Amino acid sequence: MKKFLAIVLAVLMTVSLSVVGTAAVVPVRFIRFNHDIVWLRIGGSRTILPEVVPGNAAMPELEWSSSDESVATVDSTGKVTGLSAGHTKITAATADGEHSSFYFLEVRGEDSPVMQLQGVNPGGKLKNSVSINSEDQAGDFFYQSVEEVRSAAFKEGKMAVTQYPGDILKIKPAVLKQELADVGTTLEDTLEVILADGTKCEFLIELKFNSNPYLKFVEIKGHPKRFHGEVGVTYPYVFEMVDKANFIKEISEVEVHITEEPYVPDAPPIVEVGETEIHGKQVVVPLTPVKNGDAYITVFFAYIRNIGVERDSFNWHMDIGSSSASSGAGSDDTEPSATDNAVNSDETIQAIAYGDEKLELKVTNGAAGIAVTTVDTLGNYHTTLTIQNDKMTVSIPGGFGKVNEPGRIYYPMDFSDNLANAADLAAPAKGDGAKTEVVKAGGDMVMPTTVTVTLKTKLTGTVNVYYYNPETRRYTLLASPVAKDGTITFATKQMGTMVLTTGTI
Repeated sequence: MKKFLAIVLAVLMTVSLSVVGTAAVVPVRFIRFNHDIVWLRIGGSRTILPEVVPGNAAMPELEWSSSDESVATVDSTGKVTGLSAGHTKITAATADGEHSSFYFLEVRGEDSPVMQLQGVNPGGKLKNSVSINSEDQAGDFFYQSVEEVRSAAFKEGKMAVTQYPGDILKIKPAVLKQELADVGTTLEDTLEVILADGTKCEFLIELKFNSNPYLKFVEIKGHPKRFHGEVGVTYPYVFEMVDKANFIKEISEVEVHITEEPYVPDAPPIVEVGETEIHGKQVVVPLTPVKNGDAYITVFFAYIRNIGVERDSFNWHMDIGSSSASSGAGSDDTEPSATDNAVNSDETIQAIAYGDEKLELKVTNGAAGIAVTTVDTLGNYHTTLTIQNDKMTVSIPGGFGKVNEPGRIYYPMDFSDNLANAADLAAPAKGDGAKTEVVKAGGDMVMPTTVTVTLKTKLTGTVNVYYYNPETRRYTLLASPVAKDGTITFATKQMGTMVLTTGTI
């Protein structure tokens, strides 16, 4: 009996070893960095390793290189060392040349600030305002550090901070302030940031609470909260104005705009809009898809407030049925590519995920809206998504992390150079012989990362680009590019109404 058991045990051990020995190796799809730009001081060192996709694949052997070794060198482990002020590109590639990824490295002088928070140096004060009507009450503060950030925390615990990839700090009150009595109150606390080399940086953060109304998406009555629709099914979308200060009397007007993607002139609507119901500060918008495809929906609200009539909007993308744009996407054998006017298709999202430094996605539709799902995908990959029409190009670099903005459904990328109030907006421009143009470049929004905008213009020389805030009626200088070949190009996070002038405001 013992001999029999010994034989069985030996067989089982052999089978076990055989199974282990033949375990399937998960192939590497691609490697990627979660950093676009890394900062170092002269003499500083930092190691940033890529991640492998899929996550359960083994990291292959990598060969490292620096495009300018006079600026920085990199060793076989990925450790970079800054040598002189300047820029270089750090690349990690597999030995077989099948996969590669990179990030840009900026080396700064020893006297440069070790860290900035939205342009504020250590020891400075950063102010922000949040609404008691917002369920999140958080603000995204961007930092740029020449050393890796090890930790971030508030000294007095009045606020909480979460660190995200892409140089983002999300800050919120430790205790939510959602009472009317909280309006006008201010929180102050000191944010202590510890860098990888042990350097401590302190910033005084001030949060002031206001009562700005918050447009909230409530639900789709009788249907799960999702943005996929079926032909013939009616979806009653419910919105409401959260207004604890009771400044809003009622919503007075609702207008629904629906755009099919890709745009087909004179085509019947892809979604039918039923009779809109207004119940004080709440609105019900019934939508019924009539054919498969992609619809971009914008609901414009006008509401009566104690200071007059104001406007707001809510935007989202609805995919209906099985769109032809996404057929065949995601095949293991084919690396997908984006098609024109399919900015939010499965094809585009797959192309972002499969992309590398050579991949640039171009979409030619002036009314294109970038859905949050698309932006979130872009935030996790180092691909540049380019939105362009005849007169505007917006290039959005990936790798900035996840979008954290309550109520955001998509980022509108519309363009217009024929604004009815252009003359009024241009009136403040001054300067001898100054020439001015007014355009609307996307919605009044802050992009999740710095984008590169190129606009066609008839202006020459240095062009000052101002953003006009329709709420505060104030102008903010964004950039002062030089016109070249009938275009200007500049970097910005702020989109919206822009005044281009050879003078000043």
